[in-house]
Amino acid sequence: MFDLNENFLKELNLEELPEEQRATFLKFVETEMDQRIGKRISELLSDEQFEQFMKLSDGDLESVRNVLEAEGDYKNTEDYKSLMEVAGGDSPTLEGEYASMVWIAKNAPGYEDIVDEEVDKLTEEIKANKEKILAA
Repeated sequence: MFDLNENFLKELNLEELPEEQRATFLKFVETEMDQRIGKRISELLSDEQFEQFMKLSDGDLESVRNVLEAEGDYKNTEDYKSLMEVAGGDSPTLEGEYASMVWIAKNAPGYEDIVDEEVDKLTEEIKANKEKILAA
């Protein structure tokens, strides 16, 4: 996975991007990645699975609770602890993100490969358009 932060901008040689444009650019990258990955994942899911995933993505409390209950002592897993560390603590939003992550890993085999492929594609597109991005 990748982190959308100053290091990400450095990896793309975009550290010259004006400070006031950085947050907007990183938000654009996040949204673009979500759309690309979501589109590819949706192609792997049945209609019923897609509906379940959309409920999780929308933060449907019952759906989140069902996934977390099936996981048992999820708060002591390394994945959950890592998410908590990145997020700066526990929260209902974090539980929803974790539930989505667990669900997609079980229902969309190859998810991590799709993420890696889409990150690589978008990274290459950004690098190829570096001058346009900096000129904007």
